Amino acid sequence: MRVLAICGSTRTNSYNRRLLRLVADAARSAGATVDEVDLRAHAIPFYDGDLEEATGLPVEARWLREQIEASDALLLATPEYNGSLPAVLKNAIDWVSRPIGGGRPGGSFRGRPVLVMSASPGASGGAGALAHLDTLMRRLGANVLETRISLPGVADALDGELSAELKAQVGALGRAVAGASQNA
Repeated sequence: MRVLAICGSTRTNSYNRRLLRLVADAARSAGATVDEVDLRAHAIPFYDGDLEEATGLPVEARWLREQIEASDALLLATPEYNGSLPAVLKNAIDWVSRPIGGGRPGGSFRGRPVLVMSASPGASGGAGALAHLDTLMRRLGANVLETRISLPGVADALDGELSAELKAQVGALGRAVAGASQNA
């Protein structure tokens, strides 16, 4: 069972990265192997149809596609920027979802179990970005798990000791993604 964890934030200690790691640890405890991708470490150029036509998928986008295809399930965490996804995450998804050799749109996401999550210091918990990510993944044919987390007031939730309720929720998310990867 291999789960690939991708955070849409490029900040080293972002709340979404911290939440992603908590859920990844819970998935590991449930028996999954979890690898994390740091999008900042992979310079994927902005999607450009002319570039794609001239050279195909860039090396870094091809690498990410291979990582996704080698996984049984995905954990995707996104911050909310102006009510939507950050450009770095959307761009990576745009490249990876490109059909290869006349294949169907959706690329590597089609049929893959995906657990989405978002955390925000604000009252919405990143609900706008989470809704966009959910819609995008479904449009690409991913099997988006109904279990998810939108964590408002994240500073209070993640700074210091986790509440019993949050620990239980994180544990349930980890078990859900580990179970999804077993059934993939």
